[in-house]
Amino acid sequence: MSMKQKHPINSKTILQRNQEQLFTMIDDEIVMLNIIHEEYLNLNDQASYIWQQLKTPRSFGALTDQLCSAYNVEKEVCVVDTLDFIIEFIEKDIIQIIHEKTS
Repeated sequence: MSMKQKHPINSKTILQRNQEQLFTMIDDEIVMLNIIHEEYLNLNDQASYIWQQLKTPRSFGALTDQLCSAYNVEKEVCVVDTLDFIIEFIEKDIIQIIHEKTS
């Protein structure tokens, strides 16, 4: 089973930060300590933007729309790249799926 099948995400999937995730800003970059996986993570510009946008719960569709606008990237490319990032961070329990919109 691939990770995309294990974590089905569509445009209506609601995502949020894991509220217990430790992070800080250092020189305009977000640095995280993932206690569960015992690793430090330095987020690049795009990943930091995603993290900041998920301060409040947001749908995957709204998130990718914001990223397309902020980084002037094609929707298809943005969705694929963002999905890869989101799946990795769900696996690491940094981002959580809280529920899906039904309408």
